[in-house]
Amino acid sequence: MKKKTREIIVREKEYVYVLTSKYSNGESLVRLNISSKEDKQFTCTFKFSTWDHPIAGSPLLTGVDLRNKKTNDTERFNLHHPKRIKELIIYALDHGWTGETSIEYPNGLDILDQMGWDTEFLLFGGANIEADVK
Repeated sequence: MKKKTREIIVREKEYVYVLTSKYSNGESLVRLNISSKEDKQFTCTFKFSTWDHPIAGSPLLTGVDLRNKKTNDTERFNLHHPKRIKELIIYALDHGWTGETSIEYPNGLDILDQMGWDTEFLLFGGANIEADVK
């Protein structure tokens, strides 16, 4: 998969990010690397491990309906949407990342859960691969 660096502005600061993915034995591994546009040396990395749909691929990259536990509404969640990247950057900033240090979140699904998303069915190993992937 070709890496494409994208730009986003959050809280009046410019960031760049790259999504990468790999698939192995029914597991999807997605990595989101974020850095300040000014200094790409220090990154914030989120790693996501989910089941891999045999045709559609990673549910987080193709879009999946997730329930927001705070509102009980279902929303389409896709890491290719800048809104979702912005939410993750804000999470990292609110939890101590400054862009001047590196930080890694090895279990991105736990972070999404902390942010109020019901991610249980995305877990690799116990997943229903017939889930609504669009």
